[in-house]
Amino acid sequence: MFGPVYLDFGIYGLLFATLLGLFSRSIYKGCFSVAN
Repeated sequence: MFGPVYLDFGIYGLLFATLLGLFSRSIYKGCFSVAN
């Protein structure tokens, strides 16, 4: 039912890292386009 804690942390960590990567990439693109 619960499963290993590290497994859940790994899944949520991967999801969070993906969302954070896309978010930072969009912000970087926005700042770069504004700078130019």
